[in-house]
Amino acid sequence: MPTASHERSLDSGAVKSRPVPDHVPPEMVRDFSLFTSPGMLPTANGDPHAAVACVHAGPPIFYSTSNTRDGRGTWVITRASDQRRVLQDTETFSSHRSIFASVLGESWPMIPLELDPPFHGVFRSLLNPLLSPKRVMALEPAVRERAIKLIDRIAASGTSCDIMKDFAVPFAVNIFLRFIGLSDNGLETFVGWARDLLHGDKEQRPPAARTIVAFIDELATERRKEPVDDFMTFIVKAKVEGRLLSDEEVRGIGVLVFVAGLDTVSAAICFDLAHLARNPKDQELLRSEPDRIAVAAEELLRAYSTIQMIRVATKDVDFKGAPIRKGDYVSCA
Repeated sequence: MPTASHERSLDSGAVKSRPVPDHVPPEMVRDFSLFTSPGMLPTANGDPHAAVACVHAGPPIFYSTSNTRDGRGTWVITRASDQRRVLQDTETFSSHRSIFASVLGESWPMIPLELDPPFHGVFRSLLNPLLSPKRVMALEPAVRERAIKLIDRIAASGTSCDIMKDFAVPFAVNIFLRFIGLSDNGLETFVGWARDLLHGDKEQRPPAARTIVAFIDELATERRKEPVDDFMTFIVKAKVEGRLLSDEEVRGIGVLVFVAGLDTVSAAICFDLAHLARNPKDQELLRSEPDRIAVAAEELLRAYSTIQMIRVATKDVDFKGAPIRKGDYVSCA
């Protein structure tokens, strides 16, 4: 049963600060956001997954006035069967939101994340060899070495640490650099770009986005001139439907690898370690039976999602009594 605080956090009367579109019935508006929610009471230890538990005890669909990083409103779908229906109906609910490009006032997609069928499948098949078990396992020695160095540094300090700042972000950046075939000489520079892009304010994010795009474009140009055995050379030489990828397509793939390789990896590390910090018995189990670690990692990734799945409506549609209009965002929470 939801607690009293959960019931208050979904009180439709709590939303007053942001305008509600004319087509949204007032009774369907709820005060909820994965980024900031004045009506949502803080939870112990800042646990965001506990904070959103109220959603699944509430209505099957409601409207949030501020449920994206840029403060945009979304319809929120809370039932698994309805979410499946949204995610499978790609003609009505599109993946093409141009999240990154919109920061620059542009509209190209991150590929293949923001493509709809059939092109999503075409580009996913193209990229699958880069993510094969053999290729990923080849990175393991270097990745493990980096993790050990970061942990040793933290242990040597003799003090507590900020997991995101001192481990997760530099670790994720190092993996990204290894994956695309670069050394970690510019590690701190990339960490700064990631920090400004993923956690900066509206003044910091556009310059960081431009810098990242410029880096990816320049690297692509270099690999066209002087190919080597790395990720970017593979991309600039790859073909879809008998043609080389356009500059925009190469950029879209490069940006996705940068963003997904940093944000989701670092967030997953922090959520998983937070679980272990709050559950000492799970720590003891994994220490005493290390063979369970791989399975535990898989379960933790499933238990603590790092992103919300958002689609944009391609046409007006009535969904479970909600008057969704073309251009509305729909979130599966």
